[in-house]
Amino acid sequence: NWFGMPGQARAGQPRDAFGVAAQSRGETVWSIESSGFELLDVPLAVHWQLLDAAAGFGLAARGGVELPTGDDARGYGSGELDASLGLLAEWAIGAATCYGHAQHTFAGTPAPARAVGFGFADVTSAGLGVEFQLADPLAALVQVEFETSTLRNLGLATVARDHWLPWCGLRWRAAERWAIEVGFGEDLHGFVSPDFTAWLGFTTLPGGGSTGPR
Repeated sequence: NWFGMPGQARAGQPRDAFGVAAQSRGETVWSIESSGFELLDVPLAVHWQLLDAAAGFGLAARGGVELPTGDDARGYGSGELDASLGLLAEWAIGAATCYGHAQHTFAGTPAPARAVGFGFADVTSAGLGVEFQLADPLAALVQVEFETSTLRNLGLATVARDHWLPWCGLRWRAAERWAIEVGFGEDLHGFVSPDFTAWLGFTTLPGGGSTGPR
């Protein structure tokens, strides 16, 4: 309501209710239980720098895994070791710094879905972002992200649609080696991708380097 964005018929639904589930051929293949605090799967990533951004254009390859630390039976993880491969790009254009990424994730399937013969689909994603330096310690960021649906094998048209997510936010470099980020995301395809999302993050580079722009 604050931002004037559509509520996806939320006003007509009971307040403070919770229910997330997906079915295929009459069988529940995925659901999430209501809870206040849960451990999710933990991602780990490694980057290989191919071109140094200090020269004006940077390029890096990224590989990652997601450890199955979440409870997949309750909807808080995939239950399998997910893996991903991708590319990252960075280039400076005047006072702005542009970013790009592309990635493919080999998605695992939670045990309840595997038990009924359903498989989560792999996810391909890409995004473009721009960072503007507003002042020495403060930067504004805008990003648009594309992502395929991991539930597209359900055969339901709305669930199979690709996700488009615009983001905007700020990064405050509180010191040379650490910064605070805040961001807000909204879905352009309703009823499928995450609705309104708030992001709060802390970035630190112990032992050297800077969290600010080059």
